[in-house]
Amino acid sequence: MAPACVAIVIAPASWGTFLFTTTLHLQGDLRMSPLESGLAFVPCVTAFGLVGLNWQRLPARWHRRAVPAGFAVAGAGYLFVGPLAGGGLAYEALTVVIGFGLGVMPIVMTTALRHVPPGDAADASGLLLTLMQLAQVIGIATVGTLFLTLAESGGSTRHAEYGTGWALASTVLFGALCALSLTRDRTPARR
Repeated sequence: MAPACVAIVIAPASWGTFLFTTTLHLQGDLRMSPLESGLAFVPCVTAFGLVGLNWQRLPARWHRRAVPAGFAVAGAGYLFVGPLAGGGLAYEALTVVIGFGLGVMPIVMTTALRHVPPGDAADASGLLLTLMQLAQVIGIATVGTLFLTLAESGGSTRHAEYGTGWALASTVLFGALCALSLTRDRTPARR
């Protein structure tokens, strides 16, 4: 369960931070309105939702392997946040890649809870959600501060996207390494 907990902390931390910093960039240097910047996330969250809702259609032996693979996809996507920060179709496609990669979070949650006795399910679920929310707060506070500092020192949010992308990529790739231990667990997941 410990590797799943690390993954549960890392995925929402990077996801929340990505949404926060990207919104600031869209409304900052790209000068989008709040409505336009909100709509710019539709492809990203659609990809996230499609993976999150359909992962059980994959063969069962792929479920745990999907977690490090998804994190690696998201990490690779984060590396291009800075270079593609000028906006446009390439930037939108990049957000889809990141959403697709982090859509594996329900697999992590299922893996973390599969050995919990039914009598403890409510407590375990509450702990899991608390961990995820705390992770978002910590991610936004730390990497968000990095973003704001870089934006102020560099004079643009586009400049800040480079450092933020690298910070998020390294965080998620660390999560992918932790999630590799999930692939070795041969216990079938409960449904």
